[in-house]
Amino acid sequence: MAPIYREIRLDWKGKTYTLTPTYTTIQAVEQEVSLMALAQRITAKNPPYSQMADLLALTLALAGCRDEDATAEQINAEMYQGDKALKLLEAATRITFAMFPQKVLPGNEEAPEAGAQRCGTSTGQSTTESPLAASGSSQWSSGE
Repeated sequence: MAPIYREIRLDWKGKTYTLTPTYTTIQAVEQEVSLMALAQRITAKNPPYSQMADLLALTLALAGCRDEDATAEQINAEMYQGDKALKLLEAATRITFAMFPQKVLPGNEEAPEAGAQRCGTSTGQSTTESPLAASGSSQWSSGE
């Protein structure tokens, strides 16, 4: 049985980009960032900001974003800007773990919590709800 991955939706400056991890996209990411090493550092509460910025920029690019401001350098700079930092780190964490296949239980052909993996970060909005819903969807938003 083929591995099951969750769709990742990323909002960047008012546009939504979608990416479903595949072997090819994961391989492209791993040319720049080791997902296993990143997951271990995140779990140890020692996340490397630059690698997380690389992951966010790569994910946006693989999803079709051609915005010149969606570079790892720009995203890394935003990680040091107050309220954006935590949201960007949470988004990178969600994306990291979305790159690993979901477990499928025998007799159940669907992944648990099937649906989009949402990593949300909004740079221009405030909400009372966490931008990172645990509903199995990972939306990352960044806007001005």
